[in-house]
Amino acid sequence: MSLKEVYERIIDLSLKVYKGEVDPLDIDLADFIKYIIEADVENLPIDLMYLDINALYGLALILEAQSRVIKEKTSGLYIDKILAKLNLVKMSISELSNVLRLSWRPNAEASFIDIESINRALIYFKSRIMIKFIPPEKVSKEFKPIQYYIEERVSEHMGRLYNELVESAGFNWIDYYEFIERGDKIFRAYILSFLITSGYVQMKVDRIRKKILIKACEKPIEFRNPVSIPVVFRHVGGKED
Repeated sequence: MSLKEVYERIIDLSLKVYKGEVDPLDIDLADFIKYIIEADVENLPIDLMYLDINALYGLALILEAQSRVIKEKTSGLYIDKILAKLNLVKMSISELSNVLRLSWRPNAEASFIDIESINRALIYFKSRIMIKFIPPEKVSKEFKPIQYYIEERVSEHMGRLYNELVESAGFNWIDYYEFIERGDKIFRAYILSFLITSGYVQMKVDRIRKKILIKACEKPIEFRNPVSIPVVFRHVGGKED
């Protein structure tokens, strides 16, 4: 379709809409607008420029007619709240139940998996880097749990470690690893975890300096939203490194 034919078609449709011969909602203006946008208006001859002006005016008329029809159709969807309430009050229980029965639409959701989905999953997991699998029998030989036998009560160890923390740093922040490495690292970390859980010691992670810090509290604090902080260090062959 040439540009001239597009212009003439738009003008013809706008006249038919104006006369009421065509429903404006039956006209899809997207294709016509595309032709007009792509037209090189600056280099159009006089006759096409005249048609271009009339076509744009015709598009405006069609859009106005579409807007008017939509408003007229949607106005019928509005229901006055007072009228609806009055009608509900006048209805009997059986009538209300019948309205509910007629208007109720159950929602159903079906989930299924097909061959294509299985293939996509297979391709995805084959492309992932797999974690090395360690057999259980090998784990039991190479990775033995660390066990401590505490002769005294835990509270006594907690008291001594708390006093040591206060003497060394007061109630200021101190590096976690620096503190636990002053003795039996595993044992000190174990006792320190009780102090932190009990609220006698605070712990925080400084993500900028990549450090874990602790400080003693003058009074035990209550945690509103407690969180767990994993602490990692190496312990090989029963000796710290």
